[in-house]
Amino acid sequence: MTVGLLDTDVLLAYREADDAAVAFLTEVRRHDKPRLSQVSALALLEWCRDGYDRSVVQGFLSPAVVYPVTARVSRRAFDLMWRLTPPVRLTPTAGLI
Repeated sequence: MTVGLLDTDVLLAYREADDAAVAFLTEVRRHDKPRLSQVSALALLEWCRDGYDRSVVQGFLSPAVVYPVTARVSRRAFDLMWRLTPPVRLTPTAGLI
């Protein structure tokens, strides 16, 4: 299985119990720890409506590898978006991830 960062939309679909997302993340977890960016982790925290949701997210994140958004990552995202021909369809958040 190829290793990569999980997309924020996949993680949010997983939290909403989307069948395809649950199956995908179950397969990822069989082979390795989930890997995601700090931006995606923040999106999961934003999704929380109460303490229970937060504990579920904490349980999901505890074995995960969360990659920080460093100055280097930010510069590379800026460079990527700068090189794209307008109109740029990549969101800043997606560029950072």
